[in-house]
Amino acid sequence: MRQAAWFLAALLAFLLPACGSKPQDMILGKWETTDIGGKVVVGEFSKDGTVSWPVPLIGIRVDGKYRWTDDQHIEMEFGQGGLQRKENRKVEVTKETLTLTDDKSKNTQIWKRVKQ
Repeated sequence: MRQAAWFLAALLAFLLPACGSKPQDMILGKWETTDIGGKVVVGEFSKDGTVSWPVPLIGIRVDGKYRWTDDQHIEMEFGQGGLQRKENRKVEVTKETLTLTDDKSKNTQIWKRVKQ
């Protein structure tokens, strides 16, 4: 009986980390980076498909929606003052870093997970 319990514990320890390893799960939470002016800005992806994103040049935050178009790309849509904007980004995410590359301009941003 004791051997079965150890086996089950080892199996769970092996399988549980794999549960959250999909990019769709790993992107969730708050991320920070430094803007061109040297100020730390924070973006957040929520499980319900909403995103809160900094706009460094004018110093505001916008709220919008995001959706995965495949396992490596997201589409973010923002609406502010009657203006709609869509951005497509390639996503590379680990436990600690989030790399977003704009599909059009090929600009890359590297974000670090905010420790909570």
